[in-house]
Order: sequence, then structure tokens, then C-alpha cells
Amino acid sequence: MVPPNPATTFRRTVAAAALLAGLAACAHADECPTSTFQFPFSSIPPEEIPGPDASGSRFDGQFCNASFYFRGYGDSLSLACDGDGGAGDLAVRGRYRFLGPPPGTSVANLIRIHISGSLYGYGGDACTQTWASVAALQDQAVADSAQWFNQREPFPFDNCSRQFSDSLSFWCEHQVGLEFELAERAHVFIVGGASEHGQVSARLELGPLPPGAIMVRCDGDTTVQLVVGVEPSSVSSMRIDAIRPNPAPGGFQASLSLPAGGPTIVRLMDVTGRVVETRIVDAPSGARRELSFGGALAPGTYFLQAKRGAVTAVGQVVIRR
Repeated sequence: MVPPNPATTFRRTVAAAALLAGLAACAHADECPTSTFQFPFSSIPPEEIPGPDASGSRFDGQFCNASFYFRGYGDSLSLACDGDGGAGDLAVRGRYRFLGPPPGTSVANLIRIHISGSLYGYGGDACTQTWASVAALQDQAVADSAQWFNQREPFPFDNCSRQFSDSLSFWCEHQVGLEFELAERAHVFIVGGASEHGQVSARLELGPLPPGAIMVRCDGDTTVQLVVGVEPSSVSSMRIDAIRPNPAPGGFQASLSLPAGGPTIVRLMDVTGRVVETRIVDAPSGARRELSFGGALAPGTYFLQAKRGAVTAVGQVVIRR
């Protein structure tokens, strides 16, 4: 197998990443996105894979065996290829919203992607033609990317091998309530020859949010959004102990623990950030309060936010008829 030029391949990979993300963005906003696995140099068409979690193994029919997995729409992912040459490509996409501050407010978060991987080639092949790359995309645009090439071992082995670790980072800033997309794309190319393999793994890390802000993600159900990020002070002794029933038919009760005295603002929000109900709870230190909400809420996902100063607790409830 004659491999393409690595630099040309990488440019094509990044361009295709933007195209795939754009295709995913055409789906209905209420639907969670699919991820994509493909053999970029094969006639086999790309395979759309529903999330939030998936794993599998594929063979291109000639040269390349590939295996992949991802969790939580890219919270972690891995792609490996081995064989006599070829390439595998995995694009994992998730949709998110910021909630908490008033709609129209902008919220920023620093996104980091931690990467590790390995490359190997036997018998003095063209080392730099076995390589791996990872690209981070935000709303169809490449936010950051990196590429790693195999390296030749010293004589007498004259093989190619490399272990690597790296990280990508970019600022994610969007208005409260508006949906946006984050995606990771992993690509592994192995040059023709015996005993070739490459593997790359990536793990998504969300940075701290401003006080009162939360970050939610579509989670495979048109009525469910998953809380994936809150501000650092939210890990506190103030908490929402229980929401019941959950899912609820229209109304529900919440148990709130308030270790510090003083007024606490409790807000019920929908997935757009609109405040549906607001309560002010003024209780002594160590108090516990039972609150009732709704009664005729429309089906969907709601977030209950208790906030006192910079300290926030968040709970989620799903309304189903």
C-alpha cells in the first residue's frame, strides 16, 4: 500500500472534521448528535454512531483493523489501528448549554483535552508515515489540534516507536440558554508493512465556571440534559438532598439542606435558562426545608438551583406526562 503524504492527509482530516461537524449541526436541535467512525481511504461509507457511549471494532476489508470507544460524548475516547496499512478516523460530538445567569449573559469556560498515545512500526519502515492526530472543534470550527509522528529507534533494532502525551485547550464562550457543540476528532494512520499499530486516547476536562453558572449536555434522550459542570464552590455543605418523584408527572418536591443561615434564592429553570419559579428561603443555620414546585409544568428537563452568595447547589428533574 502506498500511503498519502502525511501533511496532505492531515489537512484533509481537519477539513473533513469541519464538514462532519457541520452535517451533525443540521440535525434538529432537540436531538442528541451522532458520532462518526470511518476508514478515510476506503470505499466503506462513514458510520454514524449514536451516543452518549459506544465501542466497537471494524475491518476495512484489506489492510486495517480498528477499534474505538467513547464515553459521555467525548468525556473520554480512544482509537486504535493495526495491520498492513491504512487509517481510522473517529469524530465524537456533544451538544451543550450554559444555564444559571440571566438569558443573554455570556459564560466562558476553559476546555482542556488531555491526550496520550503510542505508535509502532517494525523493521525500519518509513517512520514518519505512521502518525496520529487529535483535533478539538467548537461549533464546526477547529479550536486546537496536534499531530504526532513515529520515531526511529537506534541501531541494532531499527524499528519505529513512540510514546506521547500532550494537551489541547481553548476558551468556550456562549450566551446562556443557547445550544453549542463541542467535538473531538481522533485520527490514526499506519504505513504499509508488518506489525504496524497506532493508538490515541483523549479525555475532556471542563474548567471552572463563574458563581451560579452550570453547564448541561444532551444525554441521549430528547427530554434529558445532564449536568456536566458547576462552579468550584458548588461542592459545599449546602445541597439539594432529594427531588421526588423524578421523573415527575407535572409537580415535585425538593429537600434542601442549609448549613449556613440567611436567605437562599431557589430558582427552577428550563433548558433555555428561563426562570419558571423563584423562591426565597430564609432559614437558620443547619435548617432543612421541603419545597413544592410546579403542578402543571410542560414535559422536559428542568434544573433546580439553590444559591446563597457564591455557593450553589444544583438538582435536575424530568417532567413526563
